[in-house]
Amino acid sequence: VGIASMFLGITAYGFLYWIPSYLYKERAMSLSTASFNALCFPLAGALGAIAAGWASDKFFRSKRKPVILIMISSAIILTFIFPYLSGFNRLLIIPVLLLLGFMVDGPHILFGMTFAIDYGKEKSAAIAGFINSLNYLGSAAGIFVAGQLINRLGWQYVFYFWTGSLLLSVLTISVKKK
Repeated sequence: VGIASMFLGITAYGFLYWIPSYLYKERAMSLSTASFNALCFPLAGALGAIAAGWASDKFFRSKRKPVILIMISSAIILTFIFPYLSGFNRLLIIPVLLLLGFMVDGPHILFGMTFAIDYGKEKSAAIAGFINSLNYLGSAAGIFVAGQLINRLGWQYVFYFWTGSLLLSVLTISVKKK
């Protein structure tokens, strides 16, 4: 679970840190417009966190894995197509960022909080700390790698990197039994 969370963190924090710059430099938005559009990601993420917990309890009898797989699989598609959509039609940027934030932060909360509680109340704080520490390590490494990719290969490769990270998150959590 911690490793899956680590790969998710690469993309989650990558979008949080790099999307304003991408919108400013690649989509020729003003800095204030790019920053405003980038707000869609974390705002929708808050709703995704609530929805993921609710959906796992309501539809999957408190099983987290199905919701995580659905949400991250959706985020894989959205991350891969984002640079094409945002280049094609600027009106698509906000809805896609809203969907991405929703689909990425839902699993984030399931990884960091509910799995810890599911594993046992006596050790839930230690488990949450372990899972979240791997998420933050992934995010730190991912932010650095994204900057290197942008400098050396261009923005398109960052989206491939983020898509690959989400794919690794899905593959890693897929081997978990429940």
